[in-house]
Amino acid sequence: TLARPNAFASDGKLLVLSVFDQSRVVAFDPMTGKRRWAFQADGWIFQSAANTPTQVFVGSQDEHLHALNRETGKLEWTFKTEGRT
Repeated sequence: TLARPNAFASDGKLLVLSVFDQSRVVAFDPMTGKRRWAFQADGWIFQSAANTPTQVFVGSQDEHLHALNRETGKLEWTFKTEGRT
């Protein structure tokens, strides 16, 4: 499937790319370009992720805010919103 990346966020140590039509985010090492992890949401991702020292936050059309472990990309928790985030 063709990918339509639409936004990215980076703090110099991790680059997180949102892929709108594949409903996922992919994290890369910005120095090497090597893929670190990917997360699949249940709805399109319109905006860039937010990076913190321990987590990456991603809003999705699936009406959830997802908190991912920054190192592994594993889902730590979700928050149900009132609409698309």
